[in-house]
Amino acid sequence: MKTVIHILYSALLFTASLAFADTPMVTNLADGRNGKFLFKSVDRKTTGVQLASGKFQMTDTISGDLILPEGTGPFPAMVIAHGSGGITPRDYAWADYFRAKGIASLIVDSYKERGIVDTVADQSQLTYIGSVADQLVALRLLTTHPLIDAKRIGIIGFSRGGSASVGTAFEKWRSAVAGDARFTLHLPFYGGCSWIADQWTGAPIHQFIGDSDDYGQPVSVCEVQLKKLQAAGVPSTLNVFKGARHGFDNLSVTKDYYLGRAAAFNKCSYIWNVESHTVTSPADSVELRPDREIATIAKECTSYGTTLGPNLKATADAKAIIDRILSSTLLKH
Repeated sequence: MKTVIHILYSALLFTASLAFADTPMVTNLADGRNGKFLFKSVDRKTTGVQLASGKFQMTDTISGDLILPEGTGPFPAMVIAHGSGGITPRDYAWADYFRAKGIASLIVDSYKERGIVDTVADQSQLTYIGSVADQLVALRLLTTHPLIDAKRIGIIGFSRGGSASVGTAFEKWRSAVAGDARFTLHLPFYGGCSWIADQWTGAPIHQFIGDSDDYGQPVSVCEVQLKKLQAAGVPSTLNVFKGARHGFDNLSVTKDYYLGRAAAFNKCSYIWNVESHTVTSPADSVELRPDREIATIAKECTSYGTTLGPNLKATADAKAIIDRILSSTLLKH
């Protein structure tokens, strides 16, 4: 049985590789294309120090799928950053949601071309900073597209992608990768809440998380991060949905399910300043520790196993909030 499954899985990978065989490699989108394309991003092991200093290598190939709405443009746009499970129907469902509002979407696949199936059990296959850089490279590409309004580009991310969407607001990382381009809106869904920095782009950050999430960090840590964001002058909100689990907006599944191999962080209560290289653990502590201890801190609090599942009400409520946010940002003329 295992042999049959392996053969089927190999066949699927081969079919997928054929689908991308004629996919072009691009350095800009000046030709006005849509659909799938390949582009270069950073090495999968890139660190925050390398990114902030500009000492990173553009060695890896990744892919994007650009979906344009009807009309002549210029259109606002959203970059969509997937979670640890890779691209799912949820990512395309959100692209449909944005397209109906006249907003383009660029779905970034950080895994397939790097040969990564998922990072559910092993996040070290691609650094979180690598995920951040992928989205910033995608942003820079979008600003070259003749049908995209370069001043109205936002980002939405899920789980690991939610963490990345916050990281793209760190000024040192943004400027090192994206040059003059910057996101005008950040919408992280149930991402990690441990990262902070001293310098931000100033674009609004609106977080979405369920109070029954046992995969990512606790709501209490997100509340600490929120206070630090607001203290730094970043327009930000934390939207918490009662009874909602991790992945509550993934309506391609119909019921809760347990994922035993998932590395969960619901017992991790720390805040990591990636710019000053200090950690506070627990999150609301005043004692600063050097961030060389972060690997030990994270290892001690990581457990395995989480329950995910859809929540129709939380998804509808989140979209109602985003409707209002979009009307005052990307859809504001």
